[in-house]
Parts: sequence; structure tokens; C-alpha cells
Amino acid sequence: MLVLVLGAAVLLLIAIAFLIVRDARSVAPAGDGSLGAGGSKRDTAAMMRKRRAKAKAARRQRKQNSKRRR
Repeated sequence: MLVLVLGAAVLLLIAIAFLIVRDARSVAPAGDGSLGAGGSKRDTAAMMRKRRAKAKAARRQRKQNSKRRR
């Protein structure tokens, strides 16, 4: 009896794990995303340049707005 209950519990856990993995694979983006080590550093550098440029533009805009209020 105990073996039957343990077997059912193991099968239930395997089924739940299978459904979770299947769902995760269906939602994951297709292609060679950031898993490859090829261009990940370059992408990160480009993102940092873009972030810095946005921050610089925001600082410049805040500076202009503070001068207009005076």
C-alpha cells in the first residue's frame, strides 16, 4: 500500500515538472538569445552606451528646465 502511494506521488511530481517545463519552453524566445557567448558583451556595451546617452540627455533637459524657471 505504501509503495503504491509513493509511486503515485512520484508520478504526480513528474507530471507537474513536465507541465512546467513544457510551458516554460513555449514562452521562451526562440533563437540564439543570450545563451551564446558570442555577442553578449557587445550587446551589454551597446545597452550601456544607450543608457548613458539617455541619462546625459535627461540631465541636459533638467538643466534647461531649471534655467527657464528662474
